[in-house]
Amino acid sequence: RGGLPAGVPYKGMDTENAVEQILAMGFTDEKKVRQALSIARNNVHDAVGLLTGGSRQLGENDVEMDDVNRHSDEGGSPRKRRSTDDNRNRENWDDELPPYDSLQTGSAGECSKKPARETRLSQSSDTEFPLTNLYELEERLNAESWSVPLKTDESLGKCLIAAFKLAVEGLADTDDGCIRFVENSLHVAFEKLHTSYMVCRWGPDVQVGAMDMTLSLVKFIAAKLKHGPVPVKLLGLLSQSFDPDSEFHYKNRAKSPLQLTVDVEPYAVKLALSSQNETYGWLITLVNMFGVQGGVHAITHRIENSEERLDASEVAALLAPFGKCAEFLNPDRMKRLLNGSLDKTLSYIQTLSEEDFKRKETGQVSDLFATLKLLFRSLWTSRHVDHIHELRLETSLKMLQTAHFNAKMNALKEISKMVEESLMQSRSVKSPIPHQRLSQWMKENEVLETALEGNLHQSQYCERVKAMMELLGSQLSKEQLSKIWAIQVGKHPVVVENIHTIMAAATVKFDTSRLDHLFDLIQATWSNASDRHREKLLGFVGRIGREDKQGRIAVKVLDLLWSLSQLPQLPHEMVKQALHAHSKILSDSSSVKDDVKKLYAQKCIENIKKSVSVMPSLKQLQEIIQGMRTPYHKVDKSVIQDLQKQCDLVKLGVTSLVRCHREAVAVAGTMGQKLHEGVVVSGSYTHGEYVKTHLKFLGYVLNVGLLYIGPQRVKDIWDCLVSNPDACESDTEVCCDWFVRGMADMQPSTQGEMFEQRVMQLAPEKLTSGGYECFKVFFEYVNISAGKMRRGGIDHPSVESHNLIGRDYLWRIALENPSKEIAQNAVDLLLQITYTAVCNRLKREPVELHTHFIGEMSRRLEEAVQSVRSLSPLQQAISLTATAMTAPSSPTVAAAVPSLPDRLSRFRVIERLLLLAERYISTAESTQSLSRNFPCHGSTFQGRKLRIQVRCDQPKNDFEIECHSNETLIALRWRLASHMKTTTDKLQVHFADHLLLHNKNYRLLYQLGFEDESVLFAKVSNIFYSTAVRRDEGGNRSRSHVYIMDVERQFPSHLMSKGKDMFTKLYQFADLGDPRIAAQARSLLMLLPNDPDVVQSFEQLVDNSQTSEVVSVGAVLRGLLTYQESDTTTFRLLYNLEVLSGNLMPTTEGISAAAAVRFRNCFLRASGHRFIINLLQSNVAPESVDYEVRQEYYSMLLRVAWFLLCGPDGICQQLAAPASMSLSASPSENGLSIAEQSTENDGSTWNAAVTMSGNEFHEAVSSIMYVAWAAAIGRLEDVSSFWKEERTSRSGLHQNVGVVLAKDAFIAKTALELFIKCFQRRGNCLSTLYELPDVNVFIVDMLLTSPAKEVREVAVEQFHKLAQTPAG
Repeated sequence: RGGLPAGVPYKGMDTENAVEQILAMGFTDEKKVRQALSIARNNVHDAVGLLTGGSRQLGENDVEMDDVNRHSDEGGSPRKRRSTDDNRNRENWDDELPPYDSLQTGSAGECSKKPARETRLSQSSDTEFPLTNLYELEERLNAESWSVPLKTDESLGKCLIAAFKLAVEGLADTDDGCIRFVENSLHVAFEKLHTSYMVCRWGPDVQVGAMDMTLSLVKFIAAKLKHGPVPVKLLGLLSQSFDPDSEFHYKNRAKSPLQLTVDVEPYAVKLALSSQNETYGWLITLVNMFGVQGGVHAITHRIENSEERLDASEVAALLAPFGKCAEFLNPDRMKRLLNGSLDKTLSYIQTLSEEDFKRKETGQVSDLFATLKLLFRSLWTSRHVDHIHELRLETSLKMLQTAHFNAKMNALKEISKMVEESLMQSRSVKSPIPHQRLSQWMKENEVLETALEGNLHQSQYCERVKAMMELLGSQLSKEQLSKIWAIQVGKHPVVVENIHTIMAAATVKFDTSRLDHLFDLIQATWSNASDRHREKLLGFVGRIGREDKQGRIAVKVLDLLWSLSQLPQLPHEMVKQALHAHSKILSDSSSVKDDVKKLYAQKCIENIKKSVSVMPSLKQLQEIIQGMRTPYHKVDKSVIQDLQKQCDLVKLGVTSLVRCHREAVAVAGTMGQKLHEGVVVSGSYTHGEYVKTHLKFLGYVLNVGLLYIGPQRVKDIWDCLVSNPDACESDTEVCCDWFVRGMADMQPSTQGEMFEQRVMQLAPEKLTSGGYECFKVFFEYVNISAGKMRRGGIDHPSVESHNLIGRDYLWRIALENPSKEIAQNAVDLLLQITYTAVCNRLKREPVELHTHFIGEMSRRLEEAVQSVRSLSPLQQAISLTATAMTAPSSPTVAAAVPSLPDRLSRFRVIERLLLLAERYISTAESTQSLSRNFPCHGSTFQGRKLRIQVRCDQPKNDFEIECHSNETLIALRWRLASHMKTTTDKLQVHFADHLLLHNKNYRLLYQLGFEDESVLFAKVSNIFYSTAVRRDEGGNRSRSHVYIMDVERQFPSHLMSKGKDMFTKLYQFADLGDPRIAAQARSLLMLLPNDPDVVQSFEQLVDNSQTSEVVSVGAVLRGLLTYQESDTTTFRLLYNLEVLSGNLMPTTEGISAAAAVRFRNCFLRASGHRFIINLLQSNVAPESVDYEVRQEYYSMLLRVAWFLLCGPDGICQQLAAPASMSLSASPSENGLSIAEQSTENDGSTWNAAVTMSGNEFHEAVSSIMYVAWAAAIGRLEDVSSFWKEERTSRSGLHQNVGVVLAKDAFIAKTALELFIKCFQRRGNCLSTLYELPDVNVFIVDMLLTSPAKEVREVAVEQFHKLAQTPAG
């Protein structure tokens, strides 16, 4: 594209502007410019390329190409484009045959309906090749929906005309465009026209157009033959055009030939016996056209008078077109014309030398023989055909006897081709060499021996030799067999393998004497052969048996293979190979009778009974049974049943398994080892292989034979592999897996007996994953058989009774097994049988259902507590655990304290029970969609702060929303709807690839898996979703309230909270010193309603405040918020703080806004904020308290302190919707949050930091500072030490400072923000900052030395705010 000025566009330019730009470049011929732009579709760069491309000059013969890219109506079909005046009916084309002489200058279509066109081949003197038409033709041919132009004045026709003109003048080989056309587009176009499967779908007009183009092609080839070298590729195209079996000629086989009006003897004529529907007139026309154009004379002249000696490929190409249409040639004329050429060709073949055979082109002599045979068969007598056959045999032998590999391969290909032709009974093979003559020639000339002398490492070479071997198999003598067998001695394994393949193909023709001689040769070789050579011999013997399709040889081969497999010193792999070949032969039921198969089955059974070759015999017995099939290709189960009656296959397999297991234990004992699956038995097979093979055999016999295994056999297997103290872990796993897959092979009585007497006798704490799966399957089958469960559930059977067999054992697995995975699976199954899979009949009484579970859980909890108390009193549990950890260093203590594993296992039982209770409540209440009157504890106070990333349909609409972990989904929906200006019943929320349905509206965010920075997808839908009943809707408010109350009283959480001392027990569990129990107890408490004792205590605060009983109020607060009471622990104090938080800052599920205001006022009047400050400044939590509990404790303290000291703005202010909001409320409704409503009701009690005294303020900010300082170094347990110790510069952060936990960093940031907020609210006390002890160290440490980057960043931000706070 060089030379174009800057700014010239490539496409889409207006034609006139493009013309002006090109003329401005210096081009003067506006007509050619416009023509070039038309061809290039206004692409200036392409048009300039056409105008400046040297030979790409535009001439007057080029055409405007408005239709270049038109495709056919049907993909791949060429179509003939004709104008309206030229589109005539061609149905009667054959009735008006044109004069023959017109064919020399016109097309078939033109001759039939109109006078000769002006564009005759002989009327144009312009020999310029039209490159533009060639480019168009290439584009159309190579398109996905290709099309071939069939009109004379279109691209293909113009290219053919130009090529013909160049060929006449002898310039076709000098023009680059013509060469490109001939080498590529010409062949592609006519392959589509002649051989495409689409030919049969084209209409008459298209067929006529294709004939027109073919006539032009024939003229061009005839002209091309008169000049230059032999056009081998073009002659191949001519052969395709003369082929009567092509799609084109077969489609038009009923067409009549064109009429001759001149005295010209035809070159081709109709067949004498051809029917009227198979005249092949167009083919005859093409041959005659070729002759008229001088093509026949050109071919004979080249063969007879060529100055240079032609090679085989050129001679074959010259004669091939005549061979294709040989049966249509006129014998009277063509014999005279071709006689000299054929004599010259025969002489050429006879004089081929060894040097000629080395040339690659000589390989085409095979095609030449095929052509000669067809010509002599059609034009001469059969005697001449026999002469061709003899010459073919002679030439093949000469080629085979040369030392050159290519010549040998060509000879073998030709011999293989002759063998195939002699064996085929098909019309496609005409005049093959007789089979007897071919066999006689091969034997007389020792063709096979010659072929075996070399190149046997080549697989292709051996494939050709194999064909000869098959032909001569029955005629080979014993001496020849011995000679061929001896060739493999000392040869490469590849050569040996190829010789075996060749001989195996011939064995099907061997008689008994030859076969016996071959087996003698094999046995003689076996005795002295290496292991690798023996493997080859086994493969050879197996191949012989598989090649036999009549069974005559197979019986002998089977006997030989069985004898070899029973040799005592035969390696394991060879035994496997021999038996594999043995079973392959046996599986061919067409050649091997069932009696033979049963005979070898009996031999296998005898070996198993005698404990001889047990493993191979078991596998072979199974293979034999699998190979005995019914006429419908299914395994014949009657065979197994007959063998069971005769030999008791099940007893045979079980007895052998027990005996082999006993031998493996003995072998392991001799090596001083315990049994494991890798112990090698009998020197070949491992113990694991023995067990798996026996069980696989038993499973197959039972399953396919439709047999039941008896109870005694089942117990024998279990006692051998599971209960046996000598059994290894792999034995148990494999056995359990076998029982899981084979439950249907036991009768119900056997299943029940095994379940109770064997499976449930296993220790639950030692149960493996395979053992658990085995128990589960037995559990379901046995209870279904007993009618206690019923199939029909989607994923699991439904439960019809509470008293399931094995229920107590399942509880023990869930509680006692140390594996988390097994315990989790057992808990899931317990939840199924206690709730999710319970039938509707039992679910009609939910109170009874839940009470049954709670009672069983409470009983087991009490037993677990008693078990722990038997070890040590509860108040000493933590210290005793620590003592047990150090017991090895103190023998006296170790003797007095139970082992740590025993203690941990008992703690694990409590943890699992609490987990099960939590899972049960979550499962049973997961679908409740009611706003609750007895809300769970977790929904009554604000949880940890969450930032949720909200993704919308449009990325520009994405936003972030703040909420807390204890917020309900409906509150989040309302907040989303408010931001997106829609209603909640039109809002779809997707989280974690799931749509959050409205039946989960009252679940808490942490229960749904929300974390900080979680991503949810929200979109507005036109579908309205039905919503649940709400507490305040319409006139049914009272009735709805009563209904909800009744429903909630049936919830398991409500029933559990009413249990005797339930909360006290949970508090005690949390203080056992095990962090997992504490976490689980806290999770369970989050699901239960608030502790009624704590709620009642806080209600007393309000009642006593109204009666001015100040002393009583203080006592209440001391009992709730201090350690003065003996039973108060950090865990319980945290719980009380959470209840307090719910009263001060209620959520949508908590108390009403008015009640919150009343409680807040009473709390502040009772100086409740002082209790909070005291908790901050004193180390109320002992060091032994679980650190996660300590973190939650300080986090909740700061949240309450912030609210009391500085008001609801900041971390404590949530945009929660009022409890009375409607699910379909619009964003404009219910505009105020609870905090805002509370502020309106009472704004004087929010800022205790402003109203408290100076000393109180000093204590408060000091307490907050020390909490921030301790959290910043990750040591919250050191809060109280900051009050007692003198600090030097950065000393607090330089000692034992490691990685700060994220929760500690959050507490530090919150405390620091509260610290600065207090000074901002009380600017007149800024001087107090400088009075704080070590405040300068605190500031420097927070800014520079804290390991937590987020703490340092917040410190910079907050101290900057403090610096801008005005004093006073």
